[in-house]
Amino acid sequence: MYSKIEFLTSDSEYINQIKLFINEWFNENDYIISKTSGSTGFPKEIKLKKTSLRYSARMTGNYFKFKETDNLLLSLPIFGIGGKMIIIRAIEFNTNLIVTAPQKNPLRLVQHLKIKIASFVPYQINKIIEEDKSLFDNIENILIGGAAINQSIINKLRSIKSDCFETFGMTETYSHIALKNIKKENYFTVFDSIKIDSFNNCLCIIAPSLGIDVLLTNDIIELKNEKQFRWIGRSDNVINSGGIKLHPEEIEKKLESVIDCPFFISKEVNSEFGEIVILIIESNKPIELDIIKKLKQILSSFEMPKKNYFIENFIYTNTQKINRLETMKKLNIER
Repeated sequence: MYSKIEFLTSDSEYINQIKLFINEWFNENDYIISKTSGSTGFPKEIKLKKTSLRYSARMTGNYFKFKETDNLLLSLPIFGIGGKMIIIRAIEFNTNLIVTAPQKNPLRLVQHLKIKIASFVPYQINKIIEEDKSLFDNIENILIGGAAINQSIINKLRSIKSDCFETFGMTETYSHIALKNIKKENYFTVFDSIKIDSFNNCLCIIAPSLGIDVLLTNDIIELKNEKQFRWIGRSDNVINSGGIKLHPEEIEKKLESVIDCPFFISKEVNSEFGEIVILIIESNKPIELDIIKKLKQILSSFEMPKKNYFIENFIYTNTQKINRLETMKKLNIER
């Protein structure tokens, strides 16, 4: 059992999960088992090499210059790669690991501690900001991953003292391979040992140090150079409406300032256009007319949703990402 660990939670199930994972990390196998997030398809189990996980941990730890006296905060579930990697980084650099339950706002329990680095999903960030953003004051570096960060959250984080980084990565890349300081930068920058390229506008990752020769992703990007890129959206989400290709994520960015409840843009099969843009909102009441007028002012005619759907509760993944596919199945929408 890793000795430099402090549990600030009484959640016995979560504590047991952590202990089981640490035992798995130190067993004789040269791999661990993790699950993909399931946000773009069914979650699947994947074997991850411990040598590559160690290298990934080293990339992050060296970037942030971890020391043995540092405190790393774990407040994420550990069935996915994000939570597991926090534990592995603490073990590899022999830092202190501070554990709270993966709740909406885990920071009230750690106000007395200086935290070197803490990882959150956007859902947690939003809840902490709503309650008291001064809770971030003792955190030197904040990593945000698991889902895209909307502009409203970015604007609020610019007023806090912590350095805030949006992460880019996936289970297949052994956690994040690129960071973007959201206070200063518009592009993700990959770690030193990693290179990137694009194929059909999709991101290719070249990372021999992680055991990855070439990984072609479904992420559509704008490539700046072999180290930097801007994320645009997912190729499997692209809407082809009458021959015009539209990216839901770009439309969603335009709508963030207009719609103040959870929503997403998707597509529906249509006999005339092939596919049409639809807007799905987590609400039990129809969209107001003045909001529709605002949508028409900021969206092109091609981007304008042709149908609006309302559902009281979205289906979410365990990391609080909207599960678009399952939510649409719930609405019986053919895409």
